[in-house]
This record gives sequence, C-alpha cells and structure tokens, in this order.
Amino acid sequence: MKKTDWDNMPAIESRYTRGLSGLIKTVKTIVKTYNTVEGIVSALQAITDTPAWQQLAEAEARKMAYNVASSSAKNWREAAKNNVKAKRIFELLKEDMGNDRRFQELINRNAIYISNIPLDVAESITNEVAKATIAGQRAESIIVQIQAKAPQLTRNRIALIARTEVSKTQSVITKIRSERIGSNWYIWQTSQDQRVRSSHKHMQGVVCNFSNPPNPEQLAGEDQTYGYYNAGEIFNCRCYPAPIIDLNFETFPKNVIYNNKITKMTRQQFEKIY
Repeated sequence: MKKTDWDNMPAIESRYTRGLSGLIKTVKTIVKTYNTVEGIVSALQAITDTPAWQQLAEAEARKMAYNVASSSAKNWREAAKNNVKAKRIFELLKEDMGNDRRFQELINRNAIYISNIPLDVAESITNEVAKATIAGQRAESIIVQIQAKAPQLTRNRIALIARTEVSKTQSVITKIRSERIGSNWYIWQTSQDQRVRSSHKHMQGVVCNFSNPPNPEQLAGEDQTYGYYNAGEIFNCRCYPAPIIDLNFETFPKNVIYNNKITKMTRQQFEKIY
C-alpha cells in the first residue's frame, strides 16, 4: 500500500469549509445589518455566548471528526489485507472513536474555535477601526470598509480552521489506532509541493514515534522553532502520518528520528527500538 493512500483529507477539508461557510452567514449578516462599529462588535460578541450558536459549532466539529475517522478507516482496512495484524485491525475499526478521551477533546477544541469566530472577527474589526482612526478617516467611511472586508475576514479564519484542524484530527486518530494495534511509529509524509515549508521538506519520509515527536525546525537547523510535534499537528500543516503497521511491507534502510537526530537505520537496527 502506497504511503500517499493515507492522505484522504483534501475532500474532507473542502466539506468542512462549506459547512463552516454556511454557519458563518450569520456573522456576515450582523456586519451588514448594523450601522455603527459598536453595534457590530456588540452583536458579534453576544452571539458567541448563545447556546444555539455553540450547539451548531459542536455539531460541525463532531461531523468533521467522524468524517475523518470514517475516511481513514478505509485505509486501515486496505492495510489489513495479508497482514499478520489483520484481525486486530478489523476489531479496532469496530470500536467507537467516541470512547477515546483524545477524540472527544478534538471535537471540543474544534467547537471552541468555531464558536469563537465571531469574536475573532470582532477583534479584527476593532483593529481595522483603530488603524483607520489614526489615519484620520471618518466614521462613515470606516463602516463601509468594515462591511466590505467582513467576508474576507471570515473566509480567512474558516480556511485556517479547516486546514489546520482536519490535519490535526487525522494525526490524532492515526495515533489512537496505531497505539491500539501496538505500533507507535509512522512515516512523516508531506504534500510534496511548493507550499511545503522547508523544515517539513526535511522530514519527508522520516520515521517518527508518536510518543516522542520531533522538532522539525531544529532538525533543519532553523533559528525559530515551534517545539516538538507530529506530522499534521502544527498550524497550516498539510503533512500527515503514514503508520507503520507491518515491517514486512517496509523497505530499508530508512531515516529514523532517534535521540533527537535523523539517523539512517537498517531493518535490524530499527527492530531494536521498534
């Protein structure tokens, strides 16, 4: 099975974006309805705390998480073919992801990000007003600018949430399932295009351990780092972890993260730490 077969997320990201776009129509309506900055900001802040809004946010977050779990399950079934762990893999796919604390935490976190979009837009509007006021613009022109910019502000926020959270969700679900079959290793895979950040290009094809994630920027010799994280767990990351399920289906030697360094290992060397 090709490692790229584990990357089914673009379609889910698109569906998630569409779902969020429908939800955020309320935000755009608020911005267009009020004629003062104070009115817009106050209304955006108020909607965030309503139970109905929070329930809608939770529903979208839950739907996305289960879509990721369902889509990736197809890859696990394929990987189970002719595999010594086939029985265990099929058993774990029957287990409800909702029973895992980390899966529920994903949903809760995503729901918070979604429900806070009005607050994010309100903050962006306040910043825009401050800049315009310093530049000496009149209140009337500021309102017009805010109403014109609101759609782009929401689109940018939605795009970031969809891209980042779908990737994080996939990474966590893969980790949970890998642990359940007793394998904690994966191969870092990038989207292998021009948009991949340089530190992640450095990680392409490198074997990592879910429980001991690498520091990609540090390994690439960059000054600024974002700490230690697995593939797909950092903002704007489109990388994903391709789990190592059976060493018989892997080719060696491989580059492996060991003692915070990238080390080339033979199968025999890797088996000592696997």
